[in-house]
Amino acid sequence: MVEVGNEGDNSRDSSVEMEGLERSIDAPIWIDEVYNLIVCKDCGIGVPLDWVLSHLKECHGITMTMEQVRMFLKMENDCMTMSQARDWMSSVWVIKAVKNIPIIPGYICIECQYSAGKLTVMKNHLSKKHKDKKASECMKECKVQLIFKGGLQKYVQIEEDVEMEIDSIENCEWKMAIEREFEESMINVKGSDGNGHGNLRLMNIFIAKTRWDIMVKELDLKEVVKIAGMPKSNDVLHKIILCGRRYIQKSCEMLDKGSIVIKRLLMSAGLNLIEKKC
Repeated sequence: MVEVGNEGDNSRDSSVEMEGLERSIDAPIWIDEVYNLIVCKDCGIGVPLDWVLSHLKECHGITMTMEQVRMFLKMENDCMTMSQARDWMSSVWVIKAVKNIPIIPGYICIECQYSAGKLTVMKNHLSKKHKDKKASECMKECKVQLIFKGGLQKYVQIEEDVEMEIDSIENCEWKMAIEREFEESMINVKGSDGNGHGNLRLMNIFIAKTRWDIMVKELDLKEVVKIAGMPKSNDVLHKIILCGRRYIQKSCEMLDKGSIVIKRLLMSAGLNLIEKKC
């Protein structure tokens, strides 16, 4: 009787400890049981077990031990490791969608099953690997996912499923428009390298008003980079970056649900505002 009572006490203690952990730590991770893969819901990527602690700390400012991760996820067996993920990515081309990772329109090479998220990337692949064939005959549209980032980065074709949620074409146009504007702005910045300090039109307002570029001209470049560099995960200011990321993500999620007409109006309004300030 005493032993049964002790087991009950231990079970209750474990349950209380688990509830306390869930209340104290709000980690954006969960396990996709189909692949036994840890997925970060905030970042929309898979995280190998070997990387989960560093990912939580560097990307979300959350410090946990592996034991806490196991308890938080109710992990009974080890999840997919980096070596297992590498083997998986090298051998797979078509999969059932991983939950909580964005599914986007993409392209697949009919000749070798290579997948890409952008048409330019697919055309580049075809020009290198299948020069003797027409691009229109070697590729077709499909749905893809980017399961991992970093050294495991690879787009994979997703099996069509009536119930799966796909980023709409409108949302893709919205994101592509932002990417195009960013690429154009980077081209302008690179093209202004030879203009010295005279071309203020292509500099941001802060530099144009303060002439910060001239103030640091004679200083040691390494020291300037150190002072102006992004704070590390253990710095107090790193929390501002985490808050900013969450704010941007939530804003993008709200915008993704809206009409493309409203999105275009917002973009044009933003451009008009910039022109007035300049």
